[in-house]
Amino acid sequence: MSRSTLLLPIALLVIAMTSIQSGASLAKSLFPLIGPEGTTALRLSLAALAHAILDASVLLRYETFLLPEDKRWEQWQAAQQDKIERALAYFEQDCLAELASRFDIAAIGLACALGYLDLRQPQLGWRKRFPG
Repeated sequence: MSRSTLLLPIALLVIAMTSIQSGASLAKSLFPLIGPEGTTALRLSLAALAHAILDASVLLRYETFLLPEDKRWEQWQAAQQDKIERALAYFEQDCLAELASRFDIAAIGLACALGYLDLRQPQLGWRKRFPG
């Protein structure tokens, strides 16, 4: 093996380690109150909430589209609708600045959920009710 063949992987490893450490240092300075771990947890929590909106929306679609009228459960449908509306209200009231701060899985998840609501539940009118 030549010397250059051995040095390339080592150099790439050093660059990768430097990149990770620089990113962690930057994150720590950008988010002094909760740190990088807290920021990651917050973003993943927002992504999970967006996924919950999508889950409830899909469940409502199955209930209203696939089940015959006499098999549908009105209280269950109301509970799913309430989950969607409470999550949308939370996003609008408490999370707009956080979501606008960067584009990641939380923003993508919410965009998917809102797109699905537009497609399958236009009667919800989320754009007028939650304009944030």
